[in-house]
Formats: sequence, C-alpha cells, structure tokens
Amino acid sequence: MKMTTKVGALTISDFRSNGVTVDERRREQRVACTREIQILPCSQSTDEARVTVSLLDCSPRGLGILADVPMQIGDQFIVNLQLQQTSMVLYTVRRCTALEGKFRIGAELDGLIGGPDDPDANTIFNALTDAAQQSDAHES
Repeated sequence: MKMTTKVGALTISDFRSNGVTVDERRREQRVACTREIQILPCSQSTDEARVTVSLLDCSPRGLGILADVPMQIGDQFIVNLQLQQTSMVLYTVRRCTALEGKFRIGAELDGLIGGPDDPDANTIFNALTDAAQQSDAHES
C-alpha cells in the first residue's frame, strides 16, 4: 500500500496503483492508499474547518476514507486535488459504517468548485482515469 507522511491534498499519484488494488465489484478499479488527507465537510452542523482523515482507497469516481466521526449519507465534503494546479473537488457520502471505533466512509465524486480558469470536470476525470490506466499498464 502507498505510505506517505504528507497530510493535505489528493495527488495524481494516489490514483496510480503500485500493485495493491481493492478487489470488489465496482465500476472502476480502486487503488489502495494509506495516508492522511484533509477534507472540508459541507454540513451546516460542522463548526470545524478542515478535518484530517485516512485515505483508504480511491478511483476516478470515488474515495474510501476512515474518519473519527460518522457522516450521513448525502453529506458532502470538499477535497483539494493537486494536478498542475490545486482544484477543489466535491464528494457526496454514499455509505458510512462503523469500523473498530472509527467510521469507514465511501464517497462519490460529485463535481468541482472553481473559477473559469480552473480545469473542468472532464479534464479532472480524464486525468484520474489516465493515472489509473497507466497503473494497469505498468502491472501488465
């Protein structure tokens, strides 16, 4: 699994497998990761700014994270994604299950938050998909 110590934004390397993938019946292969990232919950009941969570896996359409507090299905959060520039990506919680005193959260990519000079959703999705496909080609 990927092991880094930097906390913060997702990077394109998070979407590149180094041989460890999550074997489940999903639309897309998920890449196993083990590192901390920061999310910004969009819930009005959240007084905190950014929250540090563990990134467990990711795919071009979603993230698996481990958090100290639960999130409700339908809750949204923002993650910074570092490509050539930093983009703010919006995710929606699709599932949340208790796991050894923490909460495993599955979230789906919902869109982007940005200005006219920021990459559009297709550009970001294509970059993430390309990264995942490059991983597959290196493993073959």
